[in-house]
Amino acid sequence: MNPFLLKELRQSVRSRLVSGSLIGFFALLLVILGTIFAAASDAPNPDLGPVAFGVVAGVLVALGAFVIPFAAFQRLCNERAKTRADLLFTTPLPPRSIVDGKLLAALAMSLLFLSAALPFLVLSYELHGVDLLDILLFAGAYLALSALLVAAGLVVAASSAPHVARRVVFVLFLVQVFFPVFVTSIGFVSGEFSLDLSGLAVAATVWLAALLLVRALAIFSVSPAGTDRARPFRRSILAIWLGITALLAAIALLADDPDISGTCAVLLLMAGLGLSTVVLLNALLLPKTPSHRTLLEIRPRHRFRQFLLATTAEGGMLLGMFLLAASFAAFLPFRKSSAMAGFDPDCPALLCTVLYYTSFLLLLRFVLTAIHRTFPSYAVLALAVLFPQAWSVVTLAAANGDPCYVPGNLYAALSHHDTLPAHFLMSCVFFAAAFLLYLPSVLRSYRSFRRPDAPPALPSAPSETPAP
Repeated sequence: MNPFLLKELRQSVRSRLVSGSLIGFFALLLVILGTIFAAASDAPNPDLGPVAFGVVAGVLVALGAFVIPFAAFQRLCNERAKTRADLLFTTPLPPRSIVDGKLLAALAMSLLFLSAALPFLVLSYELHGVDLLDILLFAGAYLALSALLVAAGLVVAASSAPHVARRVVFVLFLVQVFFPVFVTSIGFVSGEFSLDLSGLAVAATVWLAALLLVRALAIFSVSPAGTDRARPFRRSILAIWLGITALLAAIALLADDPDISGTCAVLLLMAGLGLSTVVLLNALLLPKTPSHRTLLEIRPRHRFRQFLLATTAEGGMLLGMFLLAASFAAFLPFRKSSAMAGFDPDCPALLCTVLYYTSFLLLLRFVLTAIHRTFPSYAVLALAVLFPQAWSVVTLAAANGDPCYVPGNLYAALSHHDTLPAHFLMSCVFFAAAFLLYLPSVLRSYRSFRRPDAPPALPSAPSETPAP
């Protein structure tokens, strides 16, 4: 068994947070449900079952979206503190075992709270108005949400930002996620939202791809800085992209429906552009030169492939651009479908926005390379995320309601379909100029990506045997 799983489970059993949360969970449900039942009349009420189910679902979602992910986040932050030497720093196990152990331990805690809520869920079923299938779907969605948010917490906790900044960022992220998730869960409980079998399959596919992506990011963040930590991350990205492409292509071919083919085309383009953006942002934070250990593992016949996967910034930027081109090339065959006419304004707008954003990242990497200085990774990431948005807001406000033809305006390219042809042309020119400006740096990095020559043999020591 994973030693990190055993360690996390032992700590959770001894933790006052878990025992206090369980006691508070029971007390809160008893108080709320007792108040509801006391206020209800003696006559049979068909709405009593859905109300009880909604209360239990809301409390469980709050636990799965706040308490459990924050507990896993806080524990990893404490383990990475400089004042503590924990198993995280002394184990010979790979980073994958660390992330999987913590993720499985958090899922065990989610199952513990779900089992504690099982009597109340059975009670809501006995009160009628709630199907058993609804309870099973909610339990699966609750575990899926908890796993995804725990993995995101591990990514933030393993970053190099200060502890206070990591805590603020993760709490803000949880607040942003909680309200749409809570509203969506209430909509499903009340019957306003529903999913058929195909929608459920798409939702499960999106969740699995997002979980694998966030898990790969967590493994990358936990890995030591001197190792070739980008290789498994980029391989995971390529595997996710190939899996999504094959699945959507199979769905489009088997369905033989123009509407389904158009939907698969849009999902394929969005997945490819999103994954390429993640690769580019990750490469932006990496050093220019790989470690000496990575150079020693270079094989001459596969040097270019290793350059794309190794822990270097230029190789990652080139891989992100290749993934961008491959996503658009895979999208083109779907345009022959007759149902693509309804998606024509959205797909070029999305591609134009990604071209603009990729150009900003290439220019930022060029500037960082040219000034020969090293900045904290969280500062570079904040600049990469905030500057394109600030540029778009300022230039859009300067237009004062008129069509905005400023290159790099993400919002105008995404929402103003009247100016889309001009923005598509400007995005292509902007991307070509940024790529040509950054290309010499990529070529220099590739030329230096070679296996170091064997050191010259040391001269032999003179013999101390006296001459006869």
